[in-house]
Amino acid sequence: MKILKKLRVVIVILGMLFFLLCAIIIIKEYKDIRTEEKLENEIIKIEKQMTIKNIDAGKESIDTGKLITTGEYKKVEEAFKKYSQVYYKQAKNIHQNYKDILDNDVEKVENIEQEKPDFENTTSELKTLKEMIEQENKNYEELISTSTITSFIEKATERYYVNYYKENINSLKRKSFSKSIKKELNNSLELINAKIELIIFLKNNKDWEIIDNKIQYEDEEFQKEYESYLDNIQIINKNNK
Repeated sequence: MKILKKLRVVIVILGMLFFLLCAIIIIKEYKDIRTEEKLENEIIKIEKQMTIKNIDAGKESIDTGKLITTGEYKKVEEAFKKYSQVYYKQAKNIHQNYKDILDNDVEKVENIEQEKPDFENTTSELKTLKEMIEQENKNYEELISTSTITSFIEKATERYYVNYYKENINSLKRKSFSKSIKKELNNSLELINAKIELIIFLKNNKDWEIIDNKIQYEDEEFQKEYESYLDNIQIINKNNK
């Protein structure tokens, strides 16, 4: 009877411990869910600020606010906010360079007339813009690489939270803002190359004159080729608007 009584006590204690353990797990899971909800709301606030409209309005940086989480989630929040600031700054540079290229009108007849026949200033300007865009593209690809993304979060962070952080960054990369920035990068390079091709053609084929504010070649084939370069620029410009 004593043994049976002791066994019952042990079973009761084990049951209480099991119940306590389950309660602790449930409470922790509940806290994690609530914390993730808070953090996701914070992330949404940040993402809403990342727009082309805000860049055009002169917004220099995004307002990430104070840290609102603790523990491992704090590491995720801190990393996301730091990465978002860097990403926004990079996007701002890309967008400004894109606007500079759209505003660059070297193909206009009045500019061609001023720069003929060697187009030294125009060539130098286009070369600088192209190098700038190529560097921006390189910087952007590096910024969205897995190694750079993970470098923003503490190395000692548990795997689950690292993956949770990366999921949110990857989600950011899929947003319309990120797609617009990548499109502007591609369009910038396409447009600058088209303008460079036009200027190279005019430099290498100088037998032209300006008549009625238009570039005119005596050679019909040269005229068609010149107009094809010009049309290409106009098509790219139209697609970019």
